[in-house]
Amino acid sequence: MKTTIRDKDALQKLSPLSFSSYLSSNHWHELKDNDEQTSVWIKDDEEILIPVDPSLRDYPLRIFEALRTLEDVEARDQSQIYRDVSRANFDCIRISVNHSGIKNGNIPIEIGARMYSKAYDLVAASAYSTNSPKPFYRGGRPKAVNDYLKQTKFGQSEEGRYIVTILSPVAPRSDKLRETPFSRLVTEKLHSSLNALLKSTVEYASKKDIEIFKEVIKTGISANFCDAVSGMIGEEGLDINANFSWSSALQKYELISNSDVKIAADYFNIIEDVSKYLKEISPLEDFEADCFKSFEINWKF
Repeated sequence: MKTTIRDKDALQKLSPLSFSSYLSSNHWHELKDNDEQTSVWIKDDEEILIPVDPSLRDYPLRIFEALRTLEDVEARDQSQIYRDVSRANFDCIRISVNHSGIKNGNIPIEIGARMYSKAYDLVAASAYSTNSPKPFYRGGRPKAVNDYLKQTKFGQSEEGRYIVTILSPVAPRSDKLRETPFSRLVTEKLHSSLNALLKSTVEYASKKDIEIFKEVIKTGISANFCDAVSGMIGEEGLDINANFSWSSALQKYELISNSDVKIAADYFNIIEDVSKYLKEISPLEDFEADCFKSFEINWKF
């Protein structure tokens, strides 16, 4: 059964920027000689008009017509297109688990609460390592990490396996600014870190040399990162799957061919050991500095 989205509030939520990013990434071309109030996009014999000001009275109608056109062109349900357009300016990380207690998308409350908490810790650890790779992070957050976490969102959950959706914002790259946004670097780091953790645990299982994890700190693996992954697996032994969808706001992403990473529950004990090891080799200078700084602030008050 096809879904037709008619709710004005839902249509209003799709921003012109999200729609432009989505259309551009799907080979629609914007006409540059149109008026300033409407963005006109063409593909083959089809045309879509998107008002640049979402406060205009006919904005929901134009968005409704755009979704209907895309439904015909892509032969997809409007609900799927709506979801993809709304996430066009986000890298999307979908973390799912398998558990016998999951039925119809429901999950035991303790596991669900832990999943969200550890998903947050996982993204935070990746942001820290993007800013400066270390074996273990203590103390306050750098400004870049704090700013990033304030903008990152949890998306709606999905049925089936329990899925925690993380939306990492990615601003379109302008002609003047060619640098990769920090938020995209964080998502890349999270992907590479999960792959490095998987590869290293497999290697450790055969060689039993814990020092191999020294070499992967630069990839984003830290004690904080390991604690987040082992926390998701938990005593229940949940298999973790992370799926990455890359924002269409930037150039089409082709560097990562396999965007799914699976961490088996069998690695739980190894990952916990890695966390302990990274904490042991972590220098204490930063921790001591943070302690004295905190003491001075408390003493003044």
